[in-house]
Amino acid sequence: MMNTTPLPSAPGPAALLPAAGAAVLAVAAPLLPGGGTGPLHRGLAVLLAVAALAAAAAAWRLHARCRAACAAAARDAAAHAAELRGRDDELRRRDRAETDRERARHAQVAGVAAQRDALAAMADHLLTAQLPAALRGEPVPPPLAGDPGAGSGGAALAAARDAALEAVAELRAEARGRLESQQLATVALARRVQSAMHRVQAEAAVTAERHSDHADVYLACQAIDHLAAQSARLAQGLAVAAGTWEGQQWDTPMRLAEVVQSAAARIEDFQRVRIEGDPDLAVGPVVLEAVIHVLAELLANATESSPTAAPVTVRVTAAAQGAVFRVDDHGAGLEEPRLTLARELLDGSREVTLAEMGEVPRLGFAVIARYVRRHGFKVSLGESPYGGLQAVVLVPDAMVADAPAPGRAGAPAPPDAPAPRPEPPAAPDPAGDGGPAGPGDVLPQ
Repeated sequence: MMNTTPLPSAPGPAALLPAAGAAVLAVAAPLLPGGGTGPLHRGLAVLLAVAALAAAAAAWRLHARCRAACAAAARDAAAHAAELRGRDDELRRRDRAETDRERARHAQVAGVAAQRDALAAMADHLLTAQLPAALRGEPVPPPLAGDPGAGSGGAALAAARDAALEAVAELRAEARGRLESQQLATVALARRVQSAMHRVQAEAAVTAERHSDHADVYLACQAIDHLAAQSARLAQGLAVAAGTWEGQQWDTPMRLAEVVQSAAARIEDFQRVRIEGDPDLAVGPVVLEAVIHVLAELLANATESSPTAAPVTVRVTAAAQGAVFRVDDHGAGLEEPRLTLARELLDGSREVTLAEMGEVPRLGFAVIARYVRRHGFKVSLGESPYGGLQAVVLVPDAMVADAPAPGRAGAPAPPDAPAPRPEPPAAPDPAGDGGPAGPGDVLPQ
């Protein structure tokens, strides 16, 4: 600790001059002219000189002590200043160290937050973009910029992500293989049922001709033919929904009105179908079966959605882009989100596999959507003037031909017309799968 005792005043050499002068005067005074020469005067002078010298010596000693005390005080002050500077340097060093540690903590927290955000972005990209693409069999999008797996130390994370994507791709391949096997089996069974129903129709036609004089037998054969036609349509719809295409082929065009009649012959409530218009256009044989099937599915939906006594109107017109079929029902229509889903199916933006149709599948729109994607038809849904649903089918102009003479294609009679007596059935079409349920092969409906 620094000495805090008050320091005495240190007389300097100038303060000793009066004492020295007094001593000299005290000795020299008796010697001066006119000075006293007696022993008293001399003794007094000597005493004065001794006192002056003693005072001078005391002043010199005091001066030395003061100088020593000042030197000691200066040393203490220097030591204390050095101690204060050391403490200040230590405090500054500690402050810098604490600041550095605080900065390091902030940097660490920021790094952890950035890594967390990068991991969240990576997981979101994986779940919303990469995995769905892998499940759909599409090219997997590349990692995002700043992906944690792309930097140093992220090899394990990238490997885990790649392993997950590979596992998903393998699962999709296995599921697709199983689905294809199931679809092949479904198609084979559907084709067998369809072929069997065509044989039933042919046998019904032969039996009706053989017993044409027996009205009961004729009506029974007509009913059997109608049921077989519906079963054949369902089997063909199942085959198309499973990924294959229509197995029947036609060799001549068919007038638009007769196309509607052929489609109505494949549904249950064919008597409720009303046809308006008969332009001089025909559907070409290449897409004829597909158009008949599309209209049959739309008519089946329309008759099932409408009240039992309400008719289903089909208006047939010619347009600059091709042939147009407008199907109007009297039902309640479709509400969201079913209407949006149906439109997505029919415009080809969404595909539904057989496995996604449920335990009791409704094949209508799914079958129509496959025909739309294959042949380029345009099918739109809107509100019917009767309050139900209106379906508009556009067959492109390239698939439309000049209309043959009415009845030349042997199309079924209109559903609401009296059924004529059957004619001998024509030979099965060798191009088809067991022969189409064509106009010459089935009883008029």
